[in-house]
Amino acid sequence: MITIPVVVRNWSIKTPEVYRYLDQIYIDDFFNTGKIRLGTFAQFKKYPDEQRGDNTEGKNVLFGFGDGKTIVALTQHGVNSFILCTSTEENKELMNKFNANGYFKIKDSTGFGAAISNRIPGFIDGVEGFCKYSEQRNIQRQLPDFNFDDLKAGPESNQIGIDKLFALTAQIGREDVFFNKHISFIHQNEYRFVWNVSHPTDEAVIIECPEAVNFCEKVT
Repeated sequence: MITIPVVVRNWSIKTPEVYRYLDQIYIDDFFNTGKIRLGTFAQFKKYPDEQRGDNTEGKNVLFGFGDGKTIVALTQHGVNSFILCTSTEENKELMNKFNANGYFKIKDSTGFGAAISNRIPGFIDGVEGFCKYSEQRNIQRQLPDFNFDDLKAGPESNQIGIDKLFALTAQIGREDVFFNKHISFIHQNEYRFVWNVSHPTDEAVIIECPEAVNFCEKVT
């Protein structure tokens, strides 16, 4: 549970209980030592099975509307990110679809994510949330304060400034770029953790974080 001040009152956020489907040997290892494996989008693209593999992970088409114009950008995110996929659904059918023979519960998703972040070298920031499912991996955003001339590299230039363009695409995509998935995966009801770091993340990483166990409950 997260509590934040709102004027003189408190507003509480009920974070979800989510489930990580995994082979029992790795579940036991996590609860005994805190050892856990964090994946990457690059790794997900290599999985041959249709439940874990997705060669479009991190790819998005961004549409920004403002100043009477439409900005369109094809982007790739997550090249500097570690990912952990969980589900809000607890059932054996989903466990079998993931070719796993066990699972554990994360009782406090934010506490868990924060604990992991303290163990990741080069950690910059992180985000957690529900995946959004759609036919197209499109993100659309109205830009009421957008002025096309602000994208120019300088007052006397007709060229677009690359840094300004990147800043605009970040404004359009926001954190949604990490949670966009095709509707064919909707049955997974995925809740995702993202840890952004200061270096490329081509391969998965195994870290030891005994503190993270405190926010979890062993089911199998």
